[in-house]
Amino acid sequence: MIKIAFLLGRPGTGKSTLAQLIEASAQRSDWATQHFYDYKYLQDMFQHEIEENVPLEERAFRQKGPETCHGFDVLDFNVLDTALEQMADDIRTERSEHQTANKLFLIEFARKEYCRALHIFGYDILRDAHLFYIKLALEACIDRVYRRAVENCSKSKFDHFVSEDIMSGYYSTDDWLDGRMTEYLDYLQRDHVYVSFKEIDNLVTYQKLEDEAEKIVDLLVPEPVTTP
Repeated sequence: MIKIAFLLGRPGTGKSTLAQLIEASAQRSDWATQHFYDYKYLQDMFQHEIEENVPLEERAFRQKGPETCHGFDVLDFNVLDTALEQMADDIRTERSEHQTANKLFLIEFARKEYCRALHIFGYDILRDAHLFYIKLALEACIDRVYRRAVENCSKSKFDHFVSEDIMSGYYSTDDWLDGRMTEYLDYLQRDHVYVSFKEIDNLVTYQKLEDEAEKIVDLLVPEPVTTP
């Protein structure tokens, strides 16, 4: 059985932290997990441009931030769709190879237009999926991104650098916050694609986020069947 959960929200909201907590909780219930996150796809494309010595004026990315972070700004926002298309292909491949396994797919990304982004995955992935939007004020997200990438020197593979220009511009608002997401979910339901959703406020303690991860796993992972 494959279960799919999308973890959405600005950079710095705590999506990756929540994903790791969900993974730990799911493993205690004997469920495997696989974490797909779009930054890896974007960083691979960024590195490819460098390795191929693509002329600066033709690049979709610009190096930005401390050198140790290998950070970048996106210049051509079409690559955001490309990353999700690649991710969707990988999800379908993994799902076809693990049809009989108890596995939880965690799909993490941040976007300005979630309706557009989710539609890229197609109905076959969205059907019966669970959306979790992690909410945190923009100023707090900017501070977290700076601390994790600059002060912590990117100690974790999830300590991504995102410039304040991108945070204050592209990520200043999104269609979940302005209400368009509700219209999109209604549209999906009319097409018989049922998707559950929940908003999580992450202005909380680490312990409360752990509790939230436990609730998510309780929702996604069926109780084991016991035989008399």
